[in-house]
Amino acid sequence: MRGYGLASLVLIMAFVFWSFKMIIVYRRQIERYDEQILQVRTNAEEVFSQVAKYETGNAEKKAELERMRSEAEGLDRKEKELDDKVKALKSTDETRYPTRFRLDRGDSAG
Repeated sequence: MRGYGLASLVLIMAFVFWSFKMIIVYRRQIERYDEQILQVRTNAEEVFSQVAKYETGNAEKKAELERMRSEAEGLDRKEKELDDKVKALKSTDETRYPTRFRLDRGDSAG
């Protein structure tokens, strides 16, 4: 019986040693998980701040784009008006006789 008692004591000691080792490994694993969670939270905060910055920039660029579009439309209207004026002036100029022809006519009549 004495041999079994020593063997049992050795097995109990091995189990206790193994249990402490598992507790230490478990705690280290939990520390790693905590570090990873902290890192993910930090990264998430950085991403959220970047998203906010990009959304702000996007809103500003959208407003600028709308302003430029309205400005371009205004310039297109002005260009069309000027083209219409040029066409009108050309059509009235085509119906007029140049000064040289008027002078020639006046000389031959007089």
